[in-house]
Amino acid sequence: MTVCSRLYEHPDYNGRSTFIHLPNWQAYAVLRDLGLAQLQDMFSSAEVTATGEELSIGSLIVFEHPGWIGRYGYSDAAPGHTQGVRFSSWINDRTSSLILTRRLDPQREIAGPLGQFGIRDQVRDLLQGVPHVTPRGNPIVTWDMWPDGSNGHPFDPTRGFVYIRIPVEIGIPNVLWVDYDAEIRFWVYPYIDSSGTLLAYTAYWGYWVEGGAFTDSIVENLGQSVPGFVETLNNRLNALLGLARAAGPYELTYLLPGSGTGSGHTDDGVTLMLLKRPRVANGRTASGLGPD
Repeated sequence: MTVCSRLYEHPDYNGRSTFIHLPNWQAYAVLRDLGLAQLQDMFSSAEVTATGEELSIGSLIVFEHPGWIGRYGYSDAAPGHTQGVRFSSWINDRTSSLILTRRLDPQREIAGPLGQFGIRDQVRDLLQGVPHVTPRGNPIVTWDMWPDGSNGHPFDPTRGFVYIRIPVEIGIPNVLWVDYDAEIRFWVYPYIDSSGTLLAYTAYWGYWVEGGAFTDSIVENLGQSVPGFVETLNNRLNALLGLARAAGPYELTYLLPGSGTGSGHTDDGVTLMLLKRPRVANGRTASGLGPD
């Protein structure tokens, strides 16, 4: 079983190229920053191959920015086929990172776009009654894959997270007409426990505040108040996942950007992929190998 891809400099599958492949039973093969290999913003075409032993499609996902963020586009290959794609619009010569992934078993796999669970409304409600804090647009539910500790992100390079950003305005008590833009941030880790149950918890939290005379006091107040949101957020997340949990037990879970197909922007959403445990003849469940 193999999924592989070759990306080419020119639109006719010629010129400089790079090759990436995905070994058996892994969900991802990745390149975080093509600039480090002097390959950033140089690709105009690609070929994606899924060998005949694959159970479902293999996908090449290319991203506008390093770290698998920004605009993205999927290119899919069915088992036993090679799919060629000539990049157009923003993708052409604007690829900075990529992921090669496989769908593991169409008979057992469930896709759950988290936007359909009402997660944004639940996150927004966390701010109800917090003095001097008001929402500034809708919460952003995206992903943060294998964060490397840069730019205020945690250092946890072996895990992928549902990344929740809540844009807010923070007023200064007794100071009229002064509001600061800020973001409250949560890194949520979804996982499958030993019984096959889907669960999630907030592994990290943080915030960003625009610079100004009152920034330090706002940061101090957020450092005291944000931890109080975590337990409530965890409870609401696990309640929202109840419907998906009922379809288990599951073998593993992993994440895909957006709706898991097509093209878009990583800030548009994230999809939780769930692989159900296989059933055996005596009615018990059996767990097999899964991707790293």
